[in-house]
Amino acid sequence: AHFDLALDIEESRDQLSASLSYATDLFDASTIERMARHWQNLLQAMVDDQQQPISQLNLLSQDEQQHILQLWNCTDSGFSAERLVHELFADRARENPSAVAVKFDTQTLTYGEL
Repeated sequence: AHFDLALDIEESRDQLSASLSYATDLFDASTIERMARHWQNLLQAMVDDQQQPISQLNLLSQDEQQHILQLWNCTDSGFSAERLVHELFADRARENPSAVAVKFDTQTLTYGEL
């Protein structure tokens, strides 16, 4: 059978061997290399903590996690130096009074409630 992406694993005596085959018209080599690293990260995490549920294991390396957090978290936006914090807060409360403003444990307060 020919698949767009296949991971073949073979067991011999005291080791496992794995190979990835893929449709080159669908995947770049760099994408497959990244998938292979993710698979290795997952296997290493399984070995490191055998009691950890698989849903809690990381596919990404620490470097990848940091890169993604920094890349996707570039959400800084400047605030006007002419407005005071309580004025900005009041604006937000008027714009969306039902939005959650504060959350602690299971308790929440909306802007309107504050």
